Amino acid sequence: MTIISGTVSRRRGLFPASFAVAACLETLLPVAARAQGLPVYTASHLPLALWAAGAAVLGLVLIYGISRNRRRTNSERHATEKATKDLYRDEDRKERDHANAGRPTEG
Repeated sequence: MTIISGTVSRRRGLFPASFAVAACLETLLPVAARAQGLPVYTASHLPLALWAAGAAVLGLVLIYGISRNRRRTNSERHATEKATKDLYRDEDRKERDHANAGRPTEG
């Protein structure tokens, strides 16, 4: 691997650094990509605009939800936690009832 020194000093000037940049660009850009003519318009920009608008709306909704969640009082947090635990308890009870429904009862 060859290391090209491209330091700029008062004696050397900008020539070595600009030469290194030009050499890199020359190897990165193929000849066919340099002059292809006018751009070709193949489709509408509407899907791109809708995609960008959707991303913006999603971002705004996320910001709104996070800011609203941070402003809740302790009583609201407690009510949310209690409702969540109640839902989990109901789901567990339904699962147990469903699992025990196929078993014969003793007695």
